[in-house]
Amino acid sequence: MPSSSREEETRFHPSKHHLMVLDRVTLDTSILVGPMSLEFAIAARLRYYRGHWSNWMVSEFSRVRTEMIIQRAKRELGVTGENDDDELIQGEIEQRLRRSRARVNAAVDDFTRVFTNVNYQAAEGVDLSWLKDEYDIPIMQTAIAVGVPGVLVTDNSRDFPIGEVRNGVLIVSGSMFMSYLYRTYPESQAVITEYAEDRRGAARERRPQLPP
Repeated sequence: MPSSSREEETRFHPSKHHLMVLDRVTLDTSILVGPMSLEFAIAARLRYYRGHWSNWMVSEFSRVRTEMIIQRAKRELGVTGENDDDELIQGEIEQRLRRSRARVNAAVDDFTRVFTNVNYQAAEGVDLSWLKDEYDIPIMQTAIAVGVPGVLVTDNSRDFPIGEVRNGVLIVSGSMFMSYLYRTYPESQAVITEYAEDRRGAARERRPQLPP
């Protein structure tokens, strides 16, 4: 079960505030595909912090977004083990993937414009044996390659110890990071929220209407 914001704030002890280096922030895929991804992109665009990612994370973002689209389609279409090879169902899933391709590409383009790309392989020699999932290693390597002390923002509390420092990198959740950002720049929450609402409103207006 995810921790509440109050519980997370308690875990983010004030003694670690000096490690919240806003010009060396790495965003995990869980943030980039999460409900606040637009707010994170806007905050970086407005230079409230400097965000980073790597080629590994670009490819993982595309993969995860594609998997999410397929899983959502299967839920909505009621796919089961008995009908998953139905031609009509497979055709609908393929159509959804084609329609989503432009949105995924647009998201990658948007992130690329505001995040700095780093070579995660520059940190290949670092001991990351504390990570259980090998696919999390390039994410941590990205954060280390950005520079230490640095910050990794992730909502993957299963694999990353939220509120702790590992390999010189402070690991925080998305809500912890945004709370800190809003306290540091008191005007930022209103500015980012308004910007995000405008972007989402414009996207809804551009979205083609489905036939009745």
